[in-house]
Amino acid sequence: MTIEARLARLEMHNRRYRNLLMLAGLVTIALAGYGAAQPQPDIVRAKKFEVVNNAGIVVAELGGFKGVLRQYLGEGSLILRDEKGKITTTLENNYNGDAYLTLRNRRGGTVYIGPHQDEMSIQIDAYQTENPVFIAYADGNGNGRLIVNDKAKSPLLSVSHNGHGGRLVLYNKHRVPVAEIYAREDGSGIVQTLAPAGGPREERR
Repeated sequence: MTIEARLARLEMHNRRYRNLLMLAGLVTIALAGYGAAQPQPDIVRAKKFEVVNNAGIVVAELGGFKGVLRQYLGEGSLILRDEKGKITTTLENNYNGDAYLTLRNRRGGTVYIGPHQDEMSIQIDAYQTENPVFIAYADGNGNGRLIVNDKAKSPLLSVSHNGHGGRLVLYNKHRVPVAEIYAREDGSGIVQTLAPAGGPREERR
């Protein structure tokens, strides 16, 4: 093949490639314009959404799946994780329509907000024991109640309503009440102590 023929053939191939590139560009522009002209959906439905960090670890989950921290929960959960994938926050619901919020720190301490005997409660669990050391909730009459425990779940003090006013009870290490302060029906107050061995009570107004 002569040089002139080779040049003519090369020019023909160049024209063909140039035409293909032009066609590809036109198609790309057309597709981009079509996508931009499409209306955005009002509702996006999926069974689960996940957010991952740069390392590919799931750090957030949203979906219609059973909760992971409390087995009796129903479907519908939001779960947040730290950079290592450890759960730090959950927002879940049960089949009765009650919502549960759980917060966990790196040491294993837990704050739990959710129903307690048809009322709402706040509970703080001890570090790595999952024993409640602080519980605040509304009793069946709509009055507030507070219970403070040690890390072994033994009561230290309780604050409640006795029908006439407030009532404070202190416990010893054997879970026995040793002191009590409460309001009386006549509007006065009582400070009452009990010897640890179960001796006689001493009352002061």
